Amino acid sequence: MTHLLKRVALLAQAVAIDPDNIGTMSTGEAVAAALLNGRLDLLSSRFHHPLDALERLDEGWIAALLEAHRCGWR
Repeated sequence: MTHLLKRVALLAQAVAIDPDNIGTMSTGEAVAAALLNGRLDLLSSRFHHPLDALERLDEGWIAALLEAHRCGWR
């Protein structure tokens, strides 16, 4: 498991435990955590569609997000 994959999983776990934790994250971290949790309601209102939020992530973050989802990050 890569460092970024571990980080994405930890961020998602923090939001799963307490959704208010998303407020302490950067925009990219918050996007990754919200998407992994399936919590579109936690995305910033400036993202009118989940794909708008996904565009906020670079290729490395997207790859880690998808891998975490495939692996069952919980």
